Amino acid sequence: MSRYSERPIIFPLSYPNRRAEAQPYDLVHWSEGRAIIAAGGHFAPVNFRARQHVISQCNNAYTFPGIALGALASKSTQISDYMLLRAAEVLSEFSSPHPLPGEPLFPALEDVRNVSREIALVTGMAAQEEGIAPKQSLEELNKRIDAITWTPSYSRYFRK
Repeated sequence: MSRYSERPIIFPLSYPNRRAEAQPYDLVHWSEGRAIIAAGGHFAPVNFRARQHVISQCNNAYTFPGIALGALASKSTQISDYMLLRAAEVLSEFSSPHPLPGEPLFPALEDVRNVSREIALVTGMAAQEEGIAPKQSLEELNKRIDAITWTPSYSRYFRK
């Protein structure tokens, strides 16, 4: 692929990692660091020519939480293809359209809550547009998303 493209895009998405179609380490080296790579699982960064190449995960962890949240908050009766399309469009807004060599394609997984919230809002509105969710204002949908968003907080327990 590197022979025919300056920046080949290669997504070995099979999971678990041992079943990936290609290993990111090899892809970085074969492409001389030019490939845009995202994988189905977590891979360690690859060092090549004094540059660290961050390998993004390209899986449902970015979209499914937001799609589910949007469906629940909007009271959608189903998940439609249009909702999935809108989720992908939102994710693309958080992604670099032309990452420099070594930069990740997708945002860090630590930012998935922010991405999920935006996806929830857009997919909830999409469900209403399609008539598979009751009509509500953008403000109402925002409030419902906030009300049902789970926040991980754990009580501290001490042994006596």
